[in-house]
Amino acid sequence: YEPMDYSTPACSLCKQGEIWYEINGTAEVFFDGLSRTCTDVSNSLFRKYDEQNGFCAAVRNEYFDACCFEKCDICQGSLLDANVEIAYNGTATTCLELGIRFAADIVQEGSEECKAAKSALFEPCCYQSPLDPCVLCTSADGKAGEIRENQDVNFYGSPPTRSD
Repeated sequence: YEPMDYSTPACSLCKQGEIWYEINGTAEVFFDGLSRTCTDVSNSLFRKYDEQNGFCAAVRNEYFDACCFEKCDICQGSLLDANVEIAYNGTATTCLELGIRFAADIVQEGSEECKAAKSALFEPCCYQSPLDPCVLCTSADGKAGEIRENQDVNFYGSPPTRSD
């Protein structure tokens, strides 16, 4: 038995350089004489080999395309406006629910499903964080004031409280 040296990172099947990719855990490949899931291959590499091991690089080169992918990012690096209600594929939902679905499902960047989702969802669900954000309660001298909580206001037709 040789203890693992944790100062050297373990072999990660779905990492290239500093970029981590998702693993398609149910995909099967022929590895070590048997048909195995990509999850099994990834776990085996992680437990047995370090990142600098030549076998690690060889296995990654062999199985990366079959096992690893980039997830669909419907907001393309922008922020998700979670509370927006929309209809998507004939179902009423929120941008947050769709964001969670796309995070959990195996929807690959560049796929037709991803392209269609970006086309339909980017405008209503995504926004860029402003460089100079609006401060709601700024006084004339530039000092930030306190926000009154539990005060109802009409904001674009819906009445959230000011703390929303």
